[in-house]
Amino acid sequence: MGGSRCEGCWEDDKQHGVGVERWQDGSVYMGQYKCGQKHGRGYFTWADGSVYVGEFTDNAVHGVGVYTWSDGRKYNGQWAANQMHGLGMFFYSDDRMYQGEYYCNQKHGTGVFRWPDGRVFSGEWNDGKQHGSGTYSTNAGDKHSGTWEWGRRVQWND
Repeated sequence: MGGSRCEGCWEDDKQHGVGVERWQDGSVYMGQYKCGQKHGRGYFTWADGSVYVGEFTDNAVHGVGVYTWSDGRKYNGQWAANQMHGLGMFFYSDDRMYQGEYYCNQKHGTGVFRWPDGRVFSGEWNDGKQHGSGTYSTNAGDKHSGTWEWGRRVQWND
């Protein structure tokens, strides 16, 4: 098992049911296994202090869960094959926040980005950047609709 130690339920010489796996670097997984793979609900702590609590499928973070990085960033939402994928909320360590759609770890689709000073962008995203139609609100409450291309506003529509 690559330097890991496993405790828990076994079936046909494979982890099956609830168990704990510990690695030499201090990483720990506690949760469900199926046919030797992390599968179901689990709790994974990495050596750097990052933590994931949620669903696994065939050893991958997959389903719904919360990943908290050691620097304080946090993603709460849907996952597919170890990537943020689907609907989710991302909290940055400087109090910025994004809520919306993800595709392969990137903001993609529709979403709302909020800055700590009260500014808000609500609109379309592509490959992690504002792209398409959107509305920008200032911290004073002024709203402007516009068009963005790859993270840059190209025109105001109002």
